[in-house]
Amino acid sequence: MTTLAFRRITGKDARSFAALRNADDTWNWFFSKRRFTEEEVRRWIASLDPDRDEVYMVEGGGMPVGTCSLYGIDRSKKSAEIGRIIVAAPFRRRGMGGIMLREMIGRGRSLGLELLHAGIMRENTASRRLFSKCGFVEAAGGSPGAVRYELRAGGGR
Repeated sequence: MTTLAFRRITGKDARSFAALRNADDTWNWFFSKRRFTEEEVRRWIASLDPDRDEVYMVEGGGMPVGTCSLYGIDRSKKSAEIGRIIVAAPFRRRGMGGIMLREMIGRGRSLGLELLHAGIMRENTASRRLFSKCGFVEAAGGSPGAVRYELRAGGGR
C-alpha cells in the first residue's frame, strides 16, 4: 500500500462516503441503525462546522481506503469525539484502522485537546480492541448499549 492521504471531506465525496457507511458489513455498527442516501450524506457534509467537525476521506493509491473523524471539538473543554472510522473491505486487516485512529489522536493533540473519547457499541469487539490497542480505556458514562472509551493527553501510542 502506498502512503495514505488524509483530506477533509467535501460534498463531492458524498457518494464514496455513503458507499463506505452503507456497506452491508458496516452500517449496522452505527447507532442510527439505518442507511443514508447520497443526498442525505451531501446535506450532512454541508452542515458540518469546520471549527468543530473534522471528517476525513482517507485514500491510498488514488482509491478510497476509508474515513475517520474528530468531531464535537470543544476547545473550552479541550475535548472531542473520535469516530466514523470505516475501513473499506479490500483494505481491512492491514492495520488501516490503527493508522486512521492514530492520525486522529495526533490531530487532536495538535489542537491542544486533552480528552478524546468514543462511544462504541458493546458488541463491536473489533473497534473496542482497536481503541484499547491505541491507548484508550473504558470509562463511565457510555450511552445505553455503548461503551465509552477515553484517552487523556499524554496517553496512547
